[in-house]
Amino acid sequence: MRTLLLAAVLAATATSAQAQSLQLSGKVGYLQEWELAATVARRDAGRKHAFSGPLTLRHVGLCSSGGIEEKSGEISLEMAGASHAVKAKLTIDGRECAFSGTLSEASAGVMECPGSQGIPLSLWIKTSGSAANLP
Repeated sequence: MRTLLLAAVLAATATSAQAQSLQLSGKVGYLQEWELAATVARRDAGRKHAFSGPLTLRHVGLCSSGGIEEKSGEISLEMAGASHAVKAKLTIDGRECAFSGTLSEASAGVMECPGSQGIPLSLWIKTSGSAANLP
């Protein structure tokens, strides 16, 4: 059942990616104090599961002082064919970070950045008002 659902979501994602971009959402930080939003498009026609595009990080933690802090950058990611594993490179304010995990709101992977390691990151595909969680 999970495999069937996963195949259906990936097929829908691949089909919609051909016609339009994908919307990614995420939570970053030990307390999930940052929200990630990105719009990615297919990066290379020969690699059907490779995407890239701009991202925005917005600080939503309680410790914000002086208003809402936002950072912008780029994300490029590759999804493993029939699995929900993903590897991504995020460039935020000129710093390059690497992420390895799954596309799931319920599961956090790890983002490694210069000067800090093991930052939790949950990343998922957002679809028409809800998250598309892969089991």
